[in-house]
Amino acid sequence: MILFDAQIPPDLQALSLLRKDVAARLQTLCPNEAVRDAILLSIAEMGANAIRHGDPEPTKLGVRLLLEGSSIVIEIIDDGGAFEGFQRSLANSRMKRDHLFAESGRGLSIIESMLDEVIYEPGPPNRFVGKIQMGERRPTLLVVEDSPLLLETYAAMLSQPYRVLKAASLDSAIQISRAERIDGIVTDLHLEGRQGSELVDILEGDIDRPPVPVMVITGERDTAILHRVSEAGVEQVLFKPVSAETLHGAVTAMLARSIRQHARIFRYFGGSIDQEGDDRLPEHLGPFRTQALSARAGFGRGDFLSVLRLDHGKRIVLADVMGHGLSAQLAGMRFKAAIRGIHGALPHTSAGELIAATSSALCREPVLPGSFLTMMVVDLLNDGRVELAGAGHPRAIVASPFGIGMVETDGPLPGLIEGATYDTVSLELAAGERLYIPTDGVDPRADNAGTSAPAWLTDVLAMAANASFDESMELVDATIRQVLTHSPVDDWTLLVIEPCT
Repeated sequence: MILFDAQIPPDLQALSLLRKDVAARLQTLCPNEAVRDAILLSIAEMGANAIRHGDPEPTKLGVRLLLEGSSIVIEIIDDGGAFEGFQRSLANSRMKRDHLFAESGRGLSIIESMLDEVIYEPGPPNRFVGKIQMGERRPTLLVVEDSPLLLETYAAMLSQPYRVLKAASLDSAIQISRAERIDGIVTDLHLEGRQGSELVDILEGDIDRPPVPVMVITGERDTAILHRVSEAGVEQVLFKPVSAETLHGAVTAMLARSIRQHARIFRYFGGSIDQEGDDRLPEHLGPFRTQALSARAGFGRGDFLSVLRLDHGKRIVLADVMGHGLSAQLAGMRFKAAIRGIHGALPHTSAGELIAATSSALCREPVLPGSFLTMMVVDLLNDGRVELAGAGHPRAIVASPFGIGMVETDGPLPGLIEGATYDTVSLELAAGERLYIPTDGVDPRADNAGTSAPAWLTDVLAMAANASFDESMELVDATIRQVLTHSPVDDWTLLVIEPCT
């Protein structure tokens, strides 16, 4: 899917205008700030490099943005002289980026650090390709320090792997924390006559945002003051001077504790309101038999499944939050609560309309997670029909003794494009047919954006087509675990549905 496509004359003014056009286009989409920053910076740096250093000079410069699955691909093409030293410069930039006080680096260094994949194909035409995953949002830290030197030092120490915002005063910190989604705050204790620990009370009074953990750095040794800081709810106190290793370790532990605490809260309240499902399927839903095979990558999981009531059947929502572990599980709990709330408010929507309403809510609501998910909504109707719609999700597969087919349930990721619509596909499964719906983890190295299944999976589904339901589940489950190993790199789920005979 092409998001942006333009060609400009090779001059810096035209590049600046094009960058503004891209920024305006990205404002109509909903990737997080880090994704937007990476895209705009890559265009500015690589475009300027081609214009300034091409020998011979280029006569035109093209920029395209494409959506491939859950990634945005940046293509920059010019017809000038090639950047022959690209790989060498990229290697050097990595060395510079590792320097303790390299504040994300410059040029290639910052591009390479922000993108998931970088390719340069010399020509002419010369083609730069950068790819960035939209799901795994870098945690955002707010560093508060009234000493300019220390502010820059702490920010540089934390620039990898975090997105760092800086504030030189308590008032500035308050403004930023209310305008941005902050995951943690690192603050000096004494800020021009005020204490950084005041941030705890201020943030806890903001009912529109989840709690934000606060860490204090200080040279203060007065035990009474430190006791008051601890009672204020500060997560941890570090004493100056602070090394990069100590600061990184403390921030990592602080964010991990915060995620666990949030997960416990959502698990408690989720258990209180979740009257159906909770990732468990009954063996039968109306005229259908169902089962969900799954495995997780480490502690916590990003996949979730929810069963909802319909007047004329049951609705299954299968979703995959990008990433895995506790942070993905916490985001999944929030997404799940949002989807259940939307379904409760709009109980008569079709599968596609539910995804559209969810996508619209994710675009508008700043409190929802700053990450992405794929969704498949499957309505199992009492009359034997199946209706389903997908959003960024791998296609469903219909298997029978007569062959394997893919169901075209393609739609953009929820929350990516304001006003996106999603088609609902209707199926009637015949006797002997089974519907398989995988999450991305079943094929984690796929480069086809989920539009086709891996050969090993279609092979085992064909083998299982003549077996009984229970025997086929055992065969498919054993094969997936063998291929992906018992320690998969990503959570995976395979939802299986067949009509009762």
